[in-house]
Amino acid sequence: MTSDSADYSRKLDNILAKMDVLITAKTEMLSKLNKLEKAQSTIIKDVEDLKKSAQETELVIQESNSKLLLKGDKTEVETLKEKIDDLENRSKRNNVVIWGIPESSENDFSLMEEFIESEIFQSNMNFERRIEVMRAHKTSIKRNPSEKTDPPVSP
Repeated sequence: MTSDSADYSRKLDNILAKMDVLITAKTEMLSKLNKLEKAQSTIIKDVEDLKKSAQETELVIQESNSKLLLKGDKTEVETLKEKIDDLENRSKRNNVVIWGIPESSENDFSLMEEFIESEIFQSNMNFERRIEVMRAHKTSIKRNPSEKTDPPVSP
């Protein structure tokens, strides 16, 4: 039985050595699994933070888009208001064209408006009441040469 017992002892030592290798491998695997688990929890936390940050960024972008739309609308409204004011101002004007005034006859006045008020409306047309002239312009437009007489001037 000595030989059987030595055989058993050798087989048992062999099995124990293999078990030690397996236990070492298991311990290394558990260590690696723990490291992976820690890394995975860190990655999960980072992904959650990124999701939260992306959601916050999306909200900021939506708010910015809303503000831009409102600002664009306000700009458009301001532009339209200016156009309305301009149209109202233009529609309130009473435009008068006066023909037959000799060139350079306004030289004694600093402004064309003063010349029209003083010489045309008060002196020549004898208006008693002062008529305000807001703007006055000379033009190079000539009357139709086929017209032979001056247009009638009211007294």
